[in-house]
Amino acid sequence: MDPRPSSPRLALAESWIADDPSLRMAQHTGATKTNEWGATKMWMATARVHNLPATTYPLLLHCITAGLVLPFSALFKAVLEHYQVSVLHLDPNSITILAIFAFWCEAFVGISPSIALFRPYYSLHLTDPRESSRCLSFIPVLRRVFVPMSLSQPLTHFRGGWLFVDVRKRSPHFNVPAALPAQGCNWESVPFPSARMEALEERISNLEAMGLTGEMVAAEFLRQRVAPLQHHSAGMWALNSSHALVRLEQASLPSDATTAAMGLMLGAR
Repeated sequence: MDPRPSSPRLALAESWIADDPSLRMAQHTGATKTNEWGATKMWMATARVHNLPATTYPLLLHCITAGLVLPFSALFKAVLEHYQVSVLHLDPNSITILAIFAFWCEAFVGISPSIALFRPYYSLHLTDPRESSRCLSFIPVLRRVFVPMSLSQPLTHFRGGWLFVDVRKRSPHFNVPAALPAQGCNWESVPFPSARMEALEERISNLEAMGLTGEMVAAEFLRQRVAPLQHHSAGMWALNSSHALVRLEQASLPSDATTAAMGLMLGAR
């Protein structure tokens, strides 16, 4: 018997992002005009849809906080294409995992993140057939993930934590899903290419010995004011004062915003 309900819940609920603190969180973690691609254009859910650009879609606050800022990275676009899913199909923790993986690859291992390197660590699973959003999760398949992390389950009001964002390009992957995605064999994990792993093994082992965690990686990209899932003109391994334009903003993130962002990304909210 198919466990999927005939009519999963609506993907989004009435947005609770209508107060200044919530909107400030989105503005703090989105891009400003000093970013190489310009400021992230966003509106609260109360905006009149017919007045917004045709490339505007609803996006969860959690996604922006975790570094999903346009233009989106090659890794993130490859994930959507490979698994044939909508952004809203992925649960909040899966967005966090992708962001931490991307920054870990670039800033700590010194390689470009790719879906070929991601798939050996995770497979995609339908984890909540009652939902048309947050219904898919990346589940680790190895005893040793790329970096240890502890992610709590997001609270149930996640469906209301959204606002409108101009992604500058129309895409079916940003449509609000009305149904569950079709599962394919490409959701499964694949083995590591042995030659590639041999070259990376020493660097990964050194990071493990140093005690690096996913929480530390997330804290670092917030401190550096970079969005791991944004396309950058320079790799994060080259991040220094001469690459200031890749930062979302030149000023440091306020301490209260950092605490709130960490809580939102790691599932504390």
